[in-house]
Amino acid sequence: MTKLLITGSRDTTPRMLQMAVNAVERAKALGWEVVVGDASGIDAKVIETCDGLDVPVTVYGGYNKMRNFTKFGKNIRLDQTYIQRDAYMAGECDKCYAIWNGVSRGTKLTYQMALDLHKECWLFTKK
Repeated sequence: MTKLLITGSRDTTPRMLQMAVNAVERAKALGWEVVVGDASGIDAKVIETCDGLDVPVTVYGGYNKMRNFTKFGKNIRLDQTYIQRDAYMAGECDKCYAIWNGVSRGTKLTYQMALDLHKECWLFTKK
């Protein structure tokens, strides 16, 4: 099964959140699993949408708060730095969809790591 990493900024706009919903809907239509971090903003919207649409999702991270949103997924606790977690997710995915607010270093870095691993990637900004 193709794994789509959806990564994004914590500080978002309604348009960026809708982009996350659209990405999950596309993953569902294509029969893909979603890979996501365990943070607020885009991550939380992806987890919530996957749960509502019964899309397989794997949530990586150390926050238990976001993890409680999903019933239809796997949760993998990584007691690592954000950079290590993001590198791990970039390695686990087949494709990467990054929704970047133009400021967040983590989202841009995750996207770049996936590119460096020759994954198919898309980068969208709020502008």
